[in-house]
Amino acid sequence: MIYLHLAKGFEEIEAVTIADILRRGGVSIQTVSMEEGLDVTGGHYITVKADLLFRDADYDTSEMMIFPGGMQGTTNLL
Repeated sequence: MIYLHLAKGFEEIEAVTIADILRRGGVSIQTVSMEEGLDVTGGHYITVKADLLFRDADYDTSEMMIFPGGMQGTTNLL
């Protein structure tokens, strides 16, 4: 499983494009909200609904983690 992390202020194109390409290629990927709920708003005010919350991700089975950029998103990932 690949986990793509979304924090408030993430760069939308870096998150959505990666998720789209991987899913088209048949790769198992889930978006992970680093916020209290599943809805995460990016740096350009586009809200994305994540697949699961951070606390529900199983990192023992994770093969890769992706952290999209965006200044505010990067700061909020910390």
